[in-house]
Amino acid sequence: MKSVISTRPQPLYSVASLTLLAGTLSLATPAIANPSPQIQVNQDGSVQVNSNAFRFSTGELQNTSNIPLPAGLITNPQEGRPQPTRPGQLAPSSVELQVDAANIEAQFQPQAPGFAIQHDSLELSTQFNLQHIPRAHAFGEGIQVTVYGPDGTIKHQETAFVRGDSVQVGPQGQTLPSSAQINVTYGATDTVELRVLNLRNNGGQAHQSAIYFANNGQFAVEDLPNGGDRDFNDGDYFRLAGGRGEADIVEEYQTISETISYRTVTVETALDPLLRQEEVIEEVRLEEDQRFTTVEEERQWGQVEINQASAGPLAHATGVRTDNDEQLIYNQYSGAAQIRLGSDGASLTGQLSPLAGNPAAPPTLLHGTLRVDPTANANQAGLTATVGVTQFLHPTHRDAVDMFGNRVVSADPDGPRLVQPTGLIHNTRLVGYVPATPDQVIPGERLPAVNGIFDLPADKAVTIAPLDASLVGPGHAAYTHNVGGLIIENTDGRAEFVPQWTHQGHATQPITLAAGEARRVIYALVPQQPGQDLQLNQRYALTTVDPSGTYRIAEGNFLVISAAQHPENFYLEGAEVYAVEDTLAGQNAVVARFNGIQGQYRYVPGGELVATYNLTDPADVDARVGTLLSTPDQIVPGEAGQMGYFTTSVAGGLYGRGALSLGLGNQEDTLSTTITTLQSELDGLYRQSRVNLFATPRTQVDTQTTTLITRATETTRQTGTASFDIDANGLLSNVNLQVNPAATSSQAEVLEGPTVTDSTILHGAEYLVSSTVTPLSGQGLVAGDALPVHHQVTTATESYPNLSPVLGELAFGGVLNLGNTPWTPAANILRAEVFMRGIVIGQSHDSGDTGLRAEAVFNPLGSATPCLRL
Repeated sequence: MKSVISTRPQPLYSVASLTLLAGTLSLATPAIANPSPQIQVNQDGSVQVNSNAFRFSTGELQNTSNIPLPAGLITNPQEGRPQPTRPGQLAPSSVELQVDAANIEAQFQPQAPGFAIQHDSLELSTQFNLQHIPRAHAFGEGIQVTVYGPDGTIKHQETAFVRGDSVQVGPQGQTLPSSAQINVTYGATDTVELRVLNLRNNGGQAHQSAIYFANNGQFAVEDLPNGGDRDFNDGDYFRLAGGRGEADIVEEYQTISETISYRTVTVETALDPLLRQEEVIEEVRLEEDQRFTTVEEERQWGQVEINQASAGPLAHATGVRTDNDEQLIYNQYSGAAQIRLGSDGASLTGQLSPLAGNPAAPPTLLHGTLRVDPTANANQAGLTATVGVTQFLHPTHRDAVDMFGNRVVSADPDGPRLVQPTGLIHNTRLVGYVPATPDQVIPGERLPAVNGIFDLPADKAVTIAPLDASLVGPGHAAYTHNVGGLIIENTDGRAEFVPQWTHQGHATQPITLAAGEARRVIYALVPQQPGQDLQLNQRYALTTVDPSGTYRIAEGNFLVISAAQHPENFYLEGAEVYAVEDTLAGQNAVVARFNGIQGQYRYVPGGELVATYNLTDPADVDARVGTLLSTPDQIVPGEAGQMGYFTTSVAGGLYGRGALSLGLGNQEDTLSTTITTLQSELDGLYRQSRVNLFATPRTQVDTQTTTLITRATETTRQTGTASFDIDANGLLSNVNLQVNPAATSSQAEVLEGPTVTDSTILHGAEYLVSSTVTPLSGQGLVAGDALPVHHQVTTATESYPNLSPVLGELAFGGVLNLGNTPWTPAANILRAEVFMRGIVIGQSHDSGDTGLRAEAVFNPLGSATPCLRL
């Protein structure tokens, strides 16, 4: 049985009382005698004190009262008796308290055997009591207790003061009590810092006192600035009393049992057999009847034959259709395909387009046929493939020509060559001529201008014709950059100015207005103005910015003189030609030759007065505008008519044809088998040597035995809570256990031990492997006459797929196309030919044949299918 101590953290609670009394500092005498604390003084002056479950150490060697560090442990402290100090080093103002969990565990084990305390669950509660002792200290005295966690964070901090003989008011102005308490709780991994403080004045701030250890482990305190008399005997400060603790405990027991078993595996391996040979000499007397059978076979070979006639050539032209699927009267060379169904099976015939695309050359046609006859008998080809070539002895087509003899070509450069039927015999005639009528043009309606304004029809489009540059344009004016043109008032309310001429030239392209687009067109002039540079072939949006409604160019605010707003500036000189004055009453643009004000001027000193405003004198007109407006011309299309074309309804000619055919069928051979049995007598004596070979099989049997150990582990776990007392020296007593019911768990595992192998060889029964006979000597064997005793003849057939010999055929014939377009699949055909055929490759029972073949094909609907074939 084995006991296991759990290391899982469990909470442990304990209480310790620490009493702080104002005055001298000493440790209370323990109620029970205990070993002295272990004290260690380091080279830098810091001190560690181990007192069983408690560990004390000095804090940072620093204080704010400039109290020096003692040279060693305080020995026999007395009032007024200075202790030796270290020059230049300060005493600590705090001590640190930690819990020795391992020591508590060591004390706990003898009192509760088998149970273990989890160290991280320890938790101590300490009360610090402060009390004023009259006439023992003038300063107010206090302590600051801080609990630090294992990561250095502050878990709790509290400060308390008691009054002194002189100081009775605290730092916050509060009246100091005569006694005070501080309760702190800390765990095994926490650090408790105890810092000693003093108040030197009423309401003053706290100052750090100095604390150190005596040689008996007690505390020694000095609170005077700079150390005062350095006696480190300034009061009985605090006392460490006993306390109470609790902890979770755990106990584990394990029971291990082992069971041994065995696993046996048998492996059989075949070994080479043991061989044994023996020789025996034998004498054999032969007296027996000997029978033997002769078999004779004779095969009559069958042959796959082709009994279908080869197909003739197909049509080698078709009608031509346009891109929009319109049928033309012309033909084009093309390939063809045909499927035939009949009592002799089905066939598929395909033919290429004539090899020569020139219709002047007699066409050469390559064609092939694949025929399937599922009803074919034995030695007949059920699948036949034929390839052939047909050569016409004359052209069957000519290039298509119109009624004037001109060649007709396809509109598509890559399109087919257009041909028309012809032949050795044919009937070709011209039909379908209809004369053409030309288009008629109805001139549009001319629109007149009234006072320079055109009112446009709402339901008709309007064309503005290019102006006549010899009639309109710049005149005799001081302004050299005038622009003449038209104002177009749209039905949507917009107005645009369209230049018709500038100082750079005239517009040459007509303007078309859609029906309903504009309501009026007005003659207008844009006089020369600073910054005005209007261009031809542009449209400029207009706006009205003054009360008079005068148009201005929206971009640049240039003045526009129009026949609608300024009719006095326009004068009709001729048909749609208006003279235009380029100034208005008031201020106009100023140029080198004109000051911008209408009036009369003497351009020559002493000469006549010349008016700036004169529309009736053609020589002095500033500018001229004009154009023609009309509705568009209407075109009445004429009739294209129809050109005559040639048609052929009968065509015929002669051709020669050759073909090769190969068939696949079921060949059937006839097998005749003759079986004859003969019998004769044999007599003789001979010696022979017989060598026998024997073998004994062997098998190796390996028995493998493995030891198996089954280990069962039963774990009993019991938990509970322990409470105990702890005295000032850190010793435990009065341990009390509260145990929970035990819990048991089981676990089993199987371990394999060594494997022992035992081998045995087993022998089987001996058997004969072989027996070899070698003749040694003997008398000659005498055989009698062989007489037939049985004779049988059987006949059978054997079928298997095979190819036929290659069959060749030559034919010469004529063909006549009637009724529909000749040489196309729609034609009615009469055909007759003389043929001769025979074996070209291979052997055949048939030497070949010749004959006459005729065929008639009628297409009553004018198409290739369906048709009537005779």
